[in-house]
Amino acid sequence: MGGPPMGGPPMGGPPPGGGGYGPPPGGGYGPPPGGGYGPPPGGGYGPPPGGAFGGPPGGNFGPPMGMPPPKKGGPSIAIIALIGLVVVGVLGLGSCMMCMFLAKPDKTATVPTYEPPSTPTPPPPPAQPEGTWITSDRPYVKFLSPPGWNKNIKDDWGVFTSPDGQAVFAFTTFNRPGQSTVKLGAAANVMGLGEVLWTKSGYTNVGREQFAARFGEGECNFHGPNGYIWYATVDPGGADQILLIYTVSTAGNKSHKDAVVASLGSLQRR
Repeated sequence: MGGPPMGGPPMGGPPPGGGGYGPPPGGGYGPPPGGGYGPPPGGGYGPPPGGAFGGPPGGNFGPPMGMPPPKKGGPSIAIIALIGLVVVGVLGLGSCMMCMFLAKPDKTATVPTYEPPSTPTPPPPPAQPEGTWITSDRPYVKFLSPPGWNKNIKDDWGVFTSPDGQAVFAFTTFNRPGQSTVKLGAAANVMGLGEVLWTKSGYTNVGREQFAARFGEGECNFHGPNGYIWYATVDPGGADQILLIYTVSTAGNKSHKDAVVASLGSLQRR
């Protein structure tokens, strides 16, 4: 028939209800209740649940089942962590070693001690020459001459002079009473003595065999006043005896006395 259905508005007329063709009651043509025209509930228009639009599980587009995924470029977290531990350890060890070095005393930083230069050992003194044996037939005795002294025979006297001339040791023999006094008088000329003053006398023992002897000592003029003189008449047994005389100037020393004492101590029977 070409006309509108029954009950509709007449052709060309306004819409029913006293208004135009506006939005339905309650609002305009906005989004449906609960939101706009966004993605469906539960998410956007992403891949279906369970994965992306990749290949099928176990298919050709990924690694086979059971194998780890390929490593990405750059250092892994484990390597970074290991490097960090090494750095911390090195720094910590270095600081500890620095502390130990600072705390540990330096053995080389000691106060030097003074050591005086070593004194060279002096050479040993030259060996003293040994004395020679002086023998007598009457009495039958012998003794050692003073070592290094010069020997001279004057009549019936044996005379020994020290190298410096400051001491003289002489001997002779006798066998008659009173002869020793005569010999003592002659000694001054033999030994080069001036005036003699005897100040002390007595008895003693002389020689290795401790022969009985009578001695005397005093002063004399020998290389000047205040010289010393000593004598002993020694009886080794029998009529024959020996007279020993020693003199030294004021310039003499202990070495002269020691030399004569050694000679006297060596006196013995042959």
